[in-house]
This record gives sequence, structure tokens and C-alpha cells, in this order.
Amino acid sequence: MAKEILTIEVKTSGEVNIKKLQKDVQKLSTSIDQVNVKKLNDGLKDTSSSAGLAGATLTETGRLISDLPFGIGAVTNNLSQLSTMFGTLVISSGGFGKAMKSLGQQLRSGLGVILAFQVLISLLEALKNL
Repeated sequence: MAKEILTIEVKTSGEVNIKKLQKDVQKLSTSIDQVNVKKLNDGLKDTSSSAGLAGATLTETGRLISDLPFGIGAVTNNLSQLSTMFGTLVISSGGFGKAMKSLGQQLRSGLGVILAFQVLISLLEALKNL
């Protein structure tokens, strides 16, 4: 980061050149805001896309689980979409490990509760058919 020297001009009459000082402070404030916004955007860019894909992948997993009691035909209906979502998640998050971490974070959110509920309903449906 480049350093600038701030000079305050005081005239012999005691008058201070405030306008220049105000412009410099405004310029500095604008620069700081731009840097902070850029860092924030860069930091959130990958996170939001991975989180969205992880959520969509878990939603597809839930659909697959919900179809388990209805046989292989119902499961294969969801398998291609699930594999596509997971593949896209792995690529966009930068690897398998990061994709699994993103899925884990989404599971700890409300999606985990919904997925558990889908498992319970599928078990009940499977038991009903026995």
C-alpha cells in the first residue's frame, strides 16, 4: 500500500487550508470503502455459489431418499440430476474435500432437518409396504 504524506498548510495569519484537507480525507475514505467492498465481494463470490449448489445437491439427495420406497425406477429418475449437481459442486468449490465441507455446512443448517424428515417419511413408507 502506498503511503501518502498529509500536509496541513497553516498561513501566517493562522488560517488553515481546510478545503484541501477535506478533499484528502474524502479521497482516503472513498479508497478505503472501495478496498473493503472489493474484499467482501471477492470473499463472498465463491461462498455463495458453493452454498447454493450444496443446498441444491442436498435437495436432490432428499428427493432420491423420498423415492427409495418406490423402487429402482423411481430412484434412477433422480440419480442423474443428483450426480450432475454434485459434479458441479465439486468443480465450483475447488475439489471433493471442499465440496464435502460445503455439504456438511448445509446439513447443519435447516436443510439437515428437512433431509432427516425425508428419511423418516421414507422409512415409514417402506415399513408400510412390508
